[in-house]
Amino acid sequence: MDLKKGAVTGLAAVAKGVMLGSRGTKTASKTLWKGKGKERIDVENPNPGQRPGQVHYQDNNNKYLYDPKTNSFPGAPKSVNNMLKDKKFKSAIDKAVSKYLGGS
Repeated sequence: MDLKKGAVTGLAAVAKGVMLGSRGTKTASKTLWKGKGKERIDVENPNPGQRPGQVHYQDNNNKYLYDPKTNSFPGAPKSVNNMLKDKKFKSAIDKAVSKYLGGS
């Protein structure tokens, strides 16, 4: 990826209104964390710059999109958002945003 010196990336880019994933790596759905049962964190960025990339939590038939501006899963049960306190869970999200969606 070609980034100009001083380019704003990652969460700083999102905060400035840059489309999430526009400066990231083209990525089909990739699982970065697996929990109990079917719960997992996936990242996908199939068309950087054309449509926003996403990080989502899935468990059974539920899917919740991560919002890096609020550091939360809007609309998800409190138990899902409480998982953000888990170091491995949060690390997977940070990796998704910086490595796959933000171009660290």
